[in-house]
Amino acid sequence: MRNCHPSKSLAKVEAIISEMKANKRDTARFWIDLPIGPEGKKQKVMIEYFALRTNNGKYVGCLEASQNIARIQSLIGEKRLPG
Repeated sequence: MRNCHPSKSLAKVEAIISEMKANKRDTARFWIDLPIGPEGKKQKVMIEYFALRTNNGKYVGCLEASQNIARIQSLIGEKRLPG
């Protein structure tokens, strides 16, 4: 974890994980504008943390998921499953 986050955000990530270990939170979600692709165009990226727990609620780890949501933000109307 310490090797894949910028030093300026590391303390915040560690605080989230500490809160998960202390049973104070189960999730954290935030979004940032990040330069992506060869042109470095800024796009919205959502980052989510999920506490992983045993059936008894004991903390065993954390899952971090990052997703470029620029296309999601541009959706209009509906697209439903056929049938």
